Amino acid sequence: MSLLDLTEKTALSVVKGVEKKYLSGDVSKEDRKKVAVQSIEDFLISQGIKVSDELKNFIDVIVSDAVDKSGVSDTNKQIDAKVSSIEKQLEETKSKLNETINENTTLKTTITSLQNKFATAQNIFNPVENAATAVQNTTVANNATVTATQNNTQK
Repeated sequence: MSLLDLTEKTALSVVKGVEKKYLSGDVSKEDRKKVAVQSIEDFLISQGIKVSDELKNFIDVIVSDAVDKSGVSDTNKQIDAKVSSIEKQLEETKSKLNETINENTTLKTTITSLQNKFATAQNIFNPVENAATAVQNTTVANNATVTATQNNTQK
């Protein structure tokens, strides 16, 4: 395996690893490339290879190529589209919730108004009912008195 093949393979593995760290929240979106480049530089240094400016530029290019080959950018586009869709659904749900809250408030106001009207009607009709009951009770009492008097008169 040539040094170029090894570098490309290493870059691809590093890019995929950094992407996993990004998805788990360990690396920010903006820092992904920097972390991948730094990881490769650190690896080369650990192997006793001096990292020159030319090599840094090469690593930068290799990482960019590895991003394209890994499909990470496509995955990110899919994730961004999904997030955008979820955000849209969230806004629609919030809007529907606000509409429902407003309808609920209107219904509560209507119920309170109807309850007040019912209470007013009860106050109007209760004295009439009480008067009718009093007349009925008086009539029953009068009838009882008349019946008792008639019974006493017949004896």
